[in-house]
Amino acid sequence: MATNAQIFEMRLSLKDPLGFISVVEVADAASRPESPAAQTLYFVADVSEYHSFENGDWVRQDVEMSNERMGTFIDLYGETKARYHIVKEFVRSLGQKLYLAQHNNGSESYVYQNLTTMRNFYEAMLDSLKEDVLEESGHSTGRYVKTKRQVVGGML
Repeated sequence: MATNAQIFEMRLSLKDPLGFISVVEVADAASRPESPAAQTLYFVADVSEYHSFENGDWVRQDVEMSNERMGTFIDLYGETKARYHIVKEFVRSLGQKLYLAQHNNGSESYVYQNLTTMRNFYEAMLDSLKEDVLEESGHSTGRYVKTKRQVVGGML
């Protein structure tokens, strides 16, 4: 079973949501700190939501994938392969959001531009992670090693 620490680390490494450098778990909304740290995401355990402190007020942060689903990917594939599969899911979900934004607001809206930028970011990350997964799983990395047959007893 994936721990919250593993899930938080995965979330930070995949930039979900963007702009945070640490995640802190708190029991409930009342136990959030009075003077929160900058760029810190607070996971409120009793409601399973992420909050951040912006402009003097607590704001709920949307994430692309729930902790439970992210934990399932980690359990099934291990951390390296899970990153690849999670980012693949991010790209799919952003594709659906792009479709809705284009039809609701037109293709020149700010929301559409922002979603396009995020999708391109995750697609580039997906390409990078694909190489890591293939290298770890033993697929060809393109390396060529030349070997020489040993000479035994002076005979070829």
